[in-house]
Amino acid sequence: MLTNTEKRKVINSGYSCLDELIKITNCSNYNQFKNIIITNLKDNYAFVYDEKEGFFKTTTKNEVLNDLIGSRTSDYIHDTK
Repeated sequence: MLTNTEKRKVINSGYSCLDELIKITNCSNYNQFKNIIITNLKDNYAFVYDEKEGFFKTTTKNEVLNDLIGSRTSDYIHDTK
């Protein structure tokens, strides 16, 4: 989904690569990635859109981050093959 320029920007961000990935996917025209909502940075909850159910479900931030990192890592591995 990301252009090669965007991928390079994420990789070159070093320790800030997750922040850069979130900026690119959530603050641009990639509407398909706008399925996670964090309403309060102080609690442990996030909302993830469930396409099957048609609404947002509550989950933990840790679970969301693990799923996000796992998905993007998998995407990267498939892109490099």
